[in-house]
Amino acid sequence: MAFNFLKSLDADDIFISYSRQDGSPYLKGLVAALSAAGFSCYTDKLGTPAGEKLPESLLRKIRLCKTFVLLATPAAIRRHENITPEIKTFAEANGTDRIACVSFVPDAEAKNFPELWRPFLIGKFHEYEDPETLKTGAPSEAVSAST
Repeated sequence: MAFNFLKSLDADDIFISYSRQDGSPYLKGLVAALSAAGFSCYTDKLGTPAGEKLPESLLRKIRLCKTFVLLATPAAIRRHENITPEIKTFAEANGTDRIACVSFVPDAEAKNFPELWRPFLIGKFHEYEDPETLKTGAPSEAVSAST
């Protein structure tokens, strides 16, 4: 179709995957920092219908984003079944080249993440963030600059 380029007009630069249980304050700070740097960010905070299953509208937004950032908080790792479909959807549509991971678990490596995440994270960009930033909501300069 001649107008396929119009689909990309709805694309954001970055989709940020997180756990609402412990990642919301940090998410808010990261979105603010990335937005100030000129990036458009999408999360499931607004514009996503409620439900137990991921809505197709959210999966579509994930497919269209240019970069996927995983906030690997303790709750995200514990309840990985909520995040795994998001990372898998992005990887199937875009490959794993533009997946970045921010970890809040000391000494965590991709090999220690849930089995279902490993194919998407082994050998990928991985930045460690002080767990205290989950409370303060202030991402480090290293994370803001590198995502």
